[in-house]
This record gives sequence, C-alpha cells and structure tokens, in this order.
Amino acid sequence: GTSITIPMFREDLSEYVREDGCCGVQRRFPDGAKRCMTGSRLGLMYPYNYPDSYYIFICEGFSDGINVWDLGFSAMSRPHCHYIDGIKETLCNVLEGIEQVIIIPDNDVVGKEGAEKLYNILKYDYECLVFSFDGAKDIRQYIQEKGKAYVGRELERLNEIGT
Repeated sequence: GTSITIPMFREDLSEYVREDGCCGVQRRFPDGAKRCMTGSRLGLMYPYNYPDSYYIFICEGFSDGINVWDLGFSAMSRPHCHYIDGIKETLCNVLEGIEQVIIIPDNDVVGKEGAEKLYNILKYDYECLVFSFDGAKDIRQYIQEKGKAYVGRELERLNEIGT
C-alpha cells in the first residue's frame, strides 16, 4: 500500500558507496505502522550532501526528520534515542562544514536522556543545542498541533541564536 519509504545508512558509511548505499529500508504507512523491508538493518537517515548549511537538526525517528525537512531545514534522523554507537565518527565523515548541531528528541524521559548523551558526545566538536517543546510527544506532533509556520519560526530562531 501507500507509504513513505525511508533509506537507512550504516553509521560507518561502508554501505553508502556500495549497491545504492542502503543498509535498510523502512516504510511508514498512513495508519502509523512502521515496517522494515526484509533483510534491512537499522541505520541513520541523511542526505549525501547538505546544500550550503552550517547547521543540521538531528531528530529521533525518521518521520520527525522528514517533517523537519518539510519545513525547509537540513535534518538527519536516527532510529531511536539510544542509537549513538559510532555517531561521532559518522558526523565527522558526513557533516564536513557543519558548525551547529540542534538535537530534537522525543518529549519523554527516554528521549531526553538520549539527547543528553548525544549532546555530551557532540558538544566538543560542534556548537550544540537541544530543542525542547511542551504539549506534544515528538516534533511531528508538535508541527501538527502548532502549525508549520509557527514551528518553522521557532527552529529558525535556534539557528539565529547559534550565529
């Protein structure tokens, strides 16, 4: 059926340059169901090049990253908040020229703890911020409730704080 199809890449980038580069494919269906294609492994979602960006948003979950992209911002996603193994090496390889990292966790205890761990890994190499919000479980729901224009202005202000 109809779905959003999300390519996933390994954190060490070894799969990026081989056979279309994917280590897995996740499908997201209109009812919220998520399914990985047979043989898939979890990985990161990110574009190969970031157009003229000095910043990147790192989201918890693929649909959150897609929603931030839809607002016009550069974003990458990890499959869950504890996915940090190899992340520093990945970012050094993938994010050449990036100066500012803005972490967008899910709005729960586990998401916030994962964001803090990621922040503590990245704060030495990047200007690092964590975006907090109230009233929604994740950035996708926050955008649905507050509207694209409102959340877009909030995220844009974060970029201005960092410059």
